[in-house]
Amino acid sequence: MERFEGATTTFVHAMDRARQMISLFDALSALRPREPANDDALRSAYFLAVSSFDFFAHELAAVEAKHRFTNGLKTRNIHLPMEVMTIIDIDTRISTAEAHVRQANSYKAFVDPGKLAEMLSCYCQRPWDNLAARINAALPEIERRSADDIKGQLKSIWKRRIKLPMKQM
Repeated sequence: MERFEGATTTFVHAMDRARQMISLFDALSALRPREPANDDALRSAYFLAVSSFDFFAHELAAVEAKHRFTNGLKTRNIHLPMEVMTIIDIDTRISTAEAHVRQANSYKAFVDPGKLAEMLSCYCQRPWDNLAARINAALPEIERRSADDIKGQLKSIWKRRIKLPMKQM
């Protein structure tokens, strides 16, 4: 969708950079096998990928909220203060509402499957079923995964992300 182009472009660029970090890890490992410092490139790639996904989800939430506020479309579970809803100027009201959504989500890590589902439930019912349908749409039957499998994979990525900083450098 056109409204998500900026977020998508930024995400794709960041993922390309993460792939470059993995290539750097591969090159360093070929030059200096079993060198512990090589792992820094791999760790950086992992952090970049996870952080990029989180940023992407935050942007999707803000862009979709603004789109819905602008077009008068229904949302669920988005709570705006009365002072936002009573702003007379429509442009000011929408930009203030968008800023409020960004602020309300700023502390949430959308790599956490529960937080991602909470955010997506503002815009759709059964978010994991919808995600699974979209992810599986272009895949052959044998490669398709259930909503629980996809959620489990994201949970495993989230747990690994939490553990990474604890490793000795």
